[in-house]
Amino acid sequence: MKKFTFLSILIILFSTTSVYSQIKKGSILLGGGFNISHSEENQGSESKTYSYIISPSLGFATKDNQIIGGNLSYSHSGNNISGNPNSGVISNNYSVGAFYRRYFPFAKNFYVFGEGNVNFGFGKSEQGDPMTNEFILRSYYGGLNVYPGVTYEVGKRFHLEAALSNLFNVFYGRNEMETITPTQTTKSTSKNLGISSSLSRQNPITIGFRFVLGK
Repeated sequence: MKKFTFLSILIILFSTTSVYSQIKKGSILLGGGFNISHSEENQGSESKTYSYIISPSLGFATKDNQIIGGNLSYSHSGNNISGNPNSGVISNNYSVGAFYRRYFPFAKNFYVFGEGNVNFGFGKSEQGDPMTNEFILRSYYGGLNVYPGVTYEVGKRFHLEAALSNLFNVFYGRNEMETITPTQTTKSTSKNLGISSSLSRQNPITIGFRFVLGK
């Protein structure tokens, strides 16, 4: 319910016209975002899952309140089962992309924004116990993401923001699976094309910041 409330507020704010402060043409926005999550489950044995994402970005205001730029991203996630530290999954992902963002001022020091971006990346996941079987998954992917957010202008040169990350995501991927056993190694390849939404995730809100340089 909280996710839908957040989205509803953003939709209402996007329709508001105002004459508040603007991000001027020629400005440079340097910043990024991060997302951290952690969960625990106990069903006979304790399982812990964690993840974090770091995503620096650089953008240029080609018009008032209109930003075009590029970004990088790194994410790390894993889980393990208590009593068996060698089991579980460890994943690392790297991506690079370009984005377009449009700001809409709606109150003093506040903006809502919409962003669309394209990203291409590589990921590697490892799972299993080295004493038995081990699985290594290498992923190559590309995607289109669209999402809204809210920005608060702390000062003339510093903004804080919260975004409903990856509200709508279209993606294509190629996966290469390597299975290692004590006696042999096998490999397989698969491809996938799909659509996803952050509304189905446990923790879709990303916190970020921007330094406004130039004008």
